[in-house]
Amino acid sequence: MRHRLFSVLCLCTAILCCGGCNDSTQSESEPPAIIGQLELPDGLQFTVPDGFSAQSSDMYEEYYVKDDASIIITEEPLEAGYDTAKAYADRAIEQYTAATDTFTLLANTPLDRTDADGRTLEFSYTISVSDHTFSFCSLTGYLLTEDTAYIITCKAKEETFAAYKPAFETCISGAKPVESEEETT
Repeated sequence: MRHRLFSVLCLCTAILCCGGCNDSTQSESEPPAIIGQLELPDGLQFTVPDGFSAQSSDMYEEYYVKDDASIIITEEPLEAGYDTAKAYADRAIEQYTAATDTFTLLANTPLDRTDADGRTLEFSYTISVSDHTFSFCSLTGYLLTEDTAYIITCKAKEETFAAYKPAFETCISGAKPVESEEETT
């Protein structure tokens, strides 16, 4: 989870620094390339909000961007001790606190679902790159099934976050784990 959290933070900063560009040249302020590209989870159905377009990067096969806002969807196997949405979110809070310059938790809310154990975190944070400090807000959804954690990370600049929050909430609340073909046969 630590590698993926770092990847999300790096991508968010890179999107802001270069406006979501996919330039193959790397400036000194860009984070180093991560080896291996994370694929979009195939075990989760979700609706991309209007106006967001698919992008790709060295880190992610596909994520979604509109102006300064982004939605990144990842998955990972559950680990022992982190098999509830609350435990998973608590660990994410610890990791975001350690990985950012400042971190302020705004809400930690369970999701009322029957298909997965779910929770959302809303928080603000800052990241410094070279001599610039960037302020973001994020609404991150955690959906846990029997063996997989799906993470929906929605972020925007702090000053524009409120305009995107309804679309972020709809994206998270509408996401649904789907059974694989192996489970249905």
